Amino acid sequence: MSTLLTCSRCGAPVDRESRFCRSCGNQVSAERGPLPTGPAPTTPIESGLLPRLRSVTLGEYEIYGELGRGGMATVFLAHDIGLDRKVAIKVVAPSVLEAGSGMGERFKREARTAGALSHPHIIPIHAVREVGQIVYLVMKYVDGPTLDAIIRQHGPLPIAMVQTILVQVASALGYAHKRGIVHRDIKPANIMVDEEGSAVVTDFGIAKVANARSLTMTGATIGTPAYMSPEQCAATEVTGASDQYSLGIVAYEMLTGRTPFQSDSVGDLMMQHFNDAPRAIGEMRPDCPSGLAGPILRMLAKEPTGRWPTMEAAVAAIGARVPEAHDPVRTELMTLARTATIRITRAPTPGSPVPPVRPAIPPRPKTPFGKGALWGGAAVGVVLTLAVGAYFARRTRPPEPPPAELPAQSAAHVIAALEIADAPGALNPGDHAQLTASARNASGARVGSATVIWSSSDRSVAVVSDDGTLTALAPGSTTLTATSGGASANVDIIVREPAVAILEVKPRTANLALHRTVQLVAVAKDARGSPLAGQRLEWSSSNPAAVTVSRTGLATAIAAGTATVTAAHDDVRSAPVTVTVPPRAPSRPGILQMLIVPAWAYVFIDGVARGQRTRGLDTLAARVTHRLRFERDGFETIDTTVTLRPGEQRLITIQIKRRSP
Repeated sequence: MSTLLTCSRCGAPVDRESRFCRSCGNQVSAERGPLPTGPAPTTPIESGLLPRLRSVTLGEYEIYGELGRGGMATVFLAHDIGLDRKVAIKVVAPSVLEAGSGMGERFKREARTAGALSHPHIIPIHAVREVGQIVYLVMKYVDGPTLDAIIRQHGPLPIAMVQTILVQVASALGYAHKRGIVHRDIKPANIMVDEEGSAVVTDFGIAKVANARSLTMTGATIGTPAYMSPEQCAATEVTGASDQYSLGIVAYEMLTGRTPFQSDSVGDLMMQHFNDAPRAIGEMRPDCPSGLAGPILRMLAKEPTGRWPTMEAAVAAIGARVPEAHDPVRTELMTLARTATIRITRAPTPGSPVPPVRPAIPPRPKTPFGKGALWGGAAVGVVLTLAVGAYFARRTRPPEPPPAELPAQSAAHVIAALEIADAPGALNPGDHAQLTASARNASGARVGSATVIWSSSDRSVAVVSDDGTLTALAPGSTTLTATSGGASANVDIIVREPAVAILEVKPRTANLALHRTVQLVAVAKDARGSPLAGQRLEWSSSNPAAVTVSRTGLATAIAAGTATVTAAHDDVRSAPVTVTVPPRAPSRPGILQMLIVPAWAYVFIDGVARGQRTRGLDTLAARVTHRLRFERDGFETIDTTVTLRPGEQRLITIQIKRRSP
């Protein structure tokens, strides 16, 4: 008997110091002492669940044994006798029904909620029943492992496989969100991979219908702590953005093999959801392209408004697509579904009991009867005989043989390596190139007709179509990955900054008066003639004594003359722009008359002494501001200015004052 603790709900190993299961969130306690490993313990009430289920499904379902147990219900593997198929029967635990009123109604609401959903990646519900104290639903049996089991067995998954699972689960959740249904407990244990290589979502057991408020528990924290959104931790209203957050954690775990937040304390784990930023995916998974890691980290935004507006928007950002039937990634998922170690507790239990034989009925006295009654009795006898024979034939028939394994591929067709040919080293935005990926087997021979999946680490820089056509979009670098049959190859692509091939400047000519300006505008274009924004240009003037030009292309006339102005970017120069500054026409001077009171003072005009005056008549240039100064001993000095128009005559009186003693 092992001394390791195991979760009573899912059977996963639990550290002795842990207070809850990291896999399913079930609360455990290290103070209980060692527990035996193996099937989860049952209470006396739960131990009698199997025979009670057999009794209420007698003749309709043959119960094989237990598949698993959760917080509210136990799931059994059964055989649908009427339709001859395997099914899973989920039975609500009697202890849950007895714990409070309305739990049975809540379980049936789950069935109605999930039963209303019809989507290829949601497990369908066949029936819901309530017989006596047994409430159960019948659903499709998925013969495959949970995503949780796959991650625990294989660790981080291939990039293409992560994208495939994400697009399938996200499409299912987006479908439910459009119908007002939020799952509220997305985690790897609730995602299964079926025998067709498809991921399917199960357990809408705590799903909430948006308009069914009468059955909503206010302030209830529902979910698995490691995968709960911040709004779930706060027990506030949740929307489809909460499922997106949980799916982001699932994606993080698929890529890195661990959840972004981990702690043995539920409270500490919730605080991490509220406050801590997840560690960068690239640090633990260097081969993860930024075009995948970035959108996943946005799914983990603390505020719902910071996440993608819809699941469809998240899928579009990830760049994933639904795989076709013969897609190599889907083939790998089918292989995982067959080879993964699935934790199932199938108790060796007998089939449904044979109905008890009723005591013989004493013969009734003979009474007259007609031919109709005779034939009716005979018909009933035949039907009973056939029914009993069919029942015992089914009971004694040999067990169904296991499904035939798919034929193994020959070594010559198994892809061992990929080579990318014809990859350009650098491209310009808008350029196209055709990429070719050659698949080879272990011996180095080429494998024909291999399906190749292309991806780009930064789809804003360059993208690759399904046929290998590369399109450069914007400057930067990206890593292109080709994947086929489990093999992959990478090539780095650089998209250069667009080169300037043409510079056009407008206007082509300009006539400027002295001290006037004109704004020259330059447009840079590439070889295709497409405008290029944000290019740094150098401006120059052939005659800076007459025309100057600033770094922004502003030309200013400072003297009469002609200049050619050009713009340049590296070795590319624009056509010259001719700027002409005509000479200014001479203007008539003005005449200034002065009268000084009291009589006489020394006069200075523009710093030049004009002698001692009482009156004066001076001819001065027009449109020029002239400085006047008047000085006399014992009097205050007067400074003033005057500007004359052409031909103007002006008289000014200058009154000087004595200085104070």
